[in-house]
Amino acid sequence: MTKWTLKEQKIDSVADFAAIRLKAANSPEFTSFLRELYKYASQEELVDRAVDELYAAAFSLWKYSEKRPAGNRKIRVFNPTLEEHGWASAHTIIQIVIDDMPFLLDSITSNLLEEGNDLHMLVHPIIERRRDKDGRITTDSSGSTITESIMHIEITAISNPEQIAALEAKLNKVLEFVNAAIEDWKIMLGKMDDVGKNLAAISGDAVDPGQIREAIKFLKWLENNNFTILGYREYFHGPKNSRKTAQKAKGKGYGILRDPTVYVLKGPEGLVPTSPEIDYFMVQPQVILITKANVKSMVHRVVHMDYIGFKKYSKTGKVLSEIRFVGLFTAQSYNQPAETVPYLDRKVNHVVRESGFAADSHDGRALMHILETLPRDELFQIGADELLETAMGILHLKVMPSCRAFLRKDRFERYVSALVFVPRDMYDSALRNKVEKILCDAFNGELSSHYAQLSNERIARWHFIIRTTPGNVPNPDTASINKRLAEVAQRWNDHLLEVLIDRWGEEVATTLFRKYNRSFLPSYREHFDARFAVTDISKLEQLPESHNIQFNFYHLAEDPDNAIRLKIYTSRQTIALSDCLPMLENLGLRVVEENAFPVFTEEAAGRKSVMPSMIFT
Repeated sequence: MTKWTLKEQKIDSVADFAAIRLKAANSPEFTSFLRELYKYASQEELVDRAVDELYAAAFSLWKYSEKRPAGNRKIRVFNPTLEEHGWASAHTIIQIVIDDMPFLLDSITSNLLEEGNDLHMLVHPIIERRRDKDGRITTDSSGSTITESIMHIEITAISNPEQIAALEAKLNKVLEFVNAAIEDWKIMLGKMDDVGKNLAAISGDAVDPGQIREAIKFLKWLENNNFTILGYREYFHGPKNSRKTAQKAKGKGYGILRDPTVYVLKGPEGLVPTSPEIDYFMVQPQVILITKANVKSMVHRVVHMDYIGFKKYSKTGKVLSEIRFVGLFTAQSYNQPAETVPYLDRKVNHVVRESGFAADSHDGRALMHILETLPRDELFQIGADELLETAMGILHLKVMPSCRAFLRKDRFERYVSALVFVPRDMYDSALRNKVEKILCDAFNGELSSHYAQLSNERIARWHFIIRTTPGNVPNPDTASINKRLAEVAQRWNDHLLEVLIDRWGEEVATTLFRKYNRSFLPSYREHFDARFAVTDISKLEQLPESHNIQFNFYHLAEDPDNAIRLKIYTSRQTIALSDCLPMLENLGLRVVEENAFPVFTEEAAGRKSVMPSMIFT
């Protein structure tokens, strides 16, 4: 029997159970609701659930949704109990009833996950229902037909009432923002048209005509399903400490910026209507500013919002105000070739031109691939000359892979963007954690986010965003950071060759390296730095002249003063601890720990066994 059949049988069982429990009261209407509720649920969510539990969850949501005035939303987060609700659950329950609109499901789920909640059940049918003028469900044809989004969500139980209240308030804010963004979407698109008309009306050369043309093309590109507009507002910027500065938000805002006290930027004092970055933009000649907001979107995807600012001008080219759009670049925008995107095409053409490579040459094609695969957000924000330096550096890494970071420090010290490349075979979480720590320490910051890119190429990439505190950001030398990264990313065998050369010179070291570079197993390399292997190789090389036995007493800086370590080397077999323990105890030593490590060589002698890390007190 298939899982799909089992699911249908389970829904039938719940419906039969409901008919028995409800007898005649509301049975047909509720049964129809129940089947709609569970119709598109996954098989796994239903087949293992008890029938009475599925009935109780559906009936509770049915009663909760019975009355909802037009345009209102209903949401509650609670822990059902037998005493209060007539049913119980091991999870915290979220119930939502709202007019259907885009972004509801992904906004709710992504915010729940962002808060660290685990989802145990999620059913979210879209149901057409009739409601009377008071918002009650009715079968009367005079009622209004409304398409509703119904959600039943179960998350890991939250016992703290204050946390439950905070989560409910957060989800209410999410739904408020979704509703505002959807209601005002067409108005905000119209505002983009207004910006284009304002730019087109500027006469003379007070504003660079090339920038105006580029801005108008970029606006049309944004409107062509390349930008999800979430908020709009106009801001007037006056001189510092003037009365005008204190009243920056003028006119009407739309979407999530309807409320003039909703801010998306941070300054030294916290969330602010405009930040030093925006004030700087307003006195510069450029027409467009593309950056990241300091707050994450609650709508659609929980990521830092994209911030696009345009200057509004008088017909003679005098700056009047800032027009602000916040939102998210769409998936479509990220999939388009960068050379076809207005604003980016200028940067790409600059890099290609300055590189000197022919477009159809090997290096020219490789350079274009680099530009196309760089994080698109990075392309929007990086300067053309800095992009040239970064792209050429990455091109070199594709030929000679190594660990290297390309750093872009925000002018206003809000963050550091770090593109870190490593040889593909070194790509793992342990190295990523080491790199992250080096970057955070270097800039006195904390990790905001990281993104990985792993392909069939010889190098892999991490993109780290390090959040920093304005006024408290060191200015480390990039070369010194890359030196530290190279040290933590160095392969154990590469380090072994270096220290062998330091000990015996290149000729002898090369011979020994060829003999031993595959001899030390991962268990040994986890315990010992390559510098220890140099001593161990020396001892192993002496075995033929020392009756196949060698010893090495040593002490680590981290060891207690009364501890000493012993390595015993032999090419015959591992020496049992019970054989040497009496002799060691006669020396007044007490064995604390023992490990054995085999070392293999390609010689006819075969295996040589090392027994390091015998610790005595």
